[in-house]
Amino acid sequence: MAGAFTPPKGLDYNYTLNTERRNFSEFFAERAIPNKRANELDLATWNIANLDVQGRSDKDLKLIAHILSSFDITAVQEIKEDPRPFLKVVSYLRPKKFDFVLTDVAGAQERLGIIYRTDRLEQRQLAGELDYNPNGRIVKGKYVISPKKQSFSVNRKKYSVDFYNFNRNPQLTSWKVKGRKCTFVLASAHIYFGKESQKSAQFRNRLAEVFYLATWAAEQRKAKNEDKVFDQNLILLGDMNIPTKSENDPVWRALRRRGLKPTRYSTKAGTTIQEFTAYDQIVFAGASPEVIKINNRDSTVVDFDNFIFRDLWDDETVSVEDFKAFTRYAVSDHRPLFVRLRV
Repeated sequence: MAGAFTPPKGLDYNYTLNTERRNFSEFFAERAIPNKRANELDLATWNIANLDVQGRSDKDLKLIAHILSSFDITAVQEIKEDPRPFLKVVSYLRPKKFDFVLTDVAGAQERLGIIYRTDRLEQRQLAGELDYNPNGRIVKGKYVISPKKQSFSVNRKKYSVDFYNFNRNPQLTSWKVKGRKCTFVLASAHIYFGKESQKSAQFRNRLAEVFYLATWAAEQRKAKNEDKVFDQNLILLGDMNIPTKSENDPVWRALRRRGLKPTRYSTKAGTTIQEFTAYDQIVFAGASPEVIKINNRDSTVVDFDNFIFRDLWDDETVSVEDFKAFTRYAVSDHRPLFVRLRV
């Protein structure tokens, strides 16, 4: 996670909320995304950076809420310790029949949340967190978790990690589409990033988190475990901190192991406005529910930054860098990613 973003120095920009709402609403037509049918559901994931330790205005939060209202259910990452800005976002969505589920604080003082339409979805009984190493013990009055040795190979390279646990436990929630038989479990994750260097212990910990998440998901899908799991329709989604969708990328390979199926992006653009990265992913551990292709692709990157703040973009006195800096400060440096499901 990057530190809290700040607006560009010397830039005094005051946008009109209704204008930006209209601007963003052009995204679906411009990207040739058809209207959703009654038997279809839009599922999204979005890292709303540092929500909120960087002083977004109520207007910013209302714009974020407007973007979120486009989807039936969204996994949100990087909600910070103080939940009040997130709760404000939800309050702006309540007239459109939205509600939420939220975790407690974990690593980097972050929470994970789910925002969903109450007229389309009902929450089922499974709600919790995925814990890699729950077996702590009391030593001299302190609760101690001993590491587990995790050994694995990626791209024929062997890794060995003294792995304690997820930095932020993935959030597990279970859902039923109202009026349909479709049910599924979401495992929303914000994978530890650490350092870029593949030789660092932090990088190995990132790999270990992805490796374990993929292994856990594959085990859930095994026929012999059908009676032991709540629902075998399992979807992993969130900020997986995958730099590139390349077979040479060990984090990508770790995610794809055991037959998991990441969705193909709709464009070559990544899910961050600063780089062509593939940090955010929606991954299916089984064949259900069915993904409906849009423009011959499984998942759609919502490049809101190409639609909002147009007058700022057109201002020749404002650099591209300052435009991006303002956009990530007011909204996020990550773009939403969504899939359309047949339910």
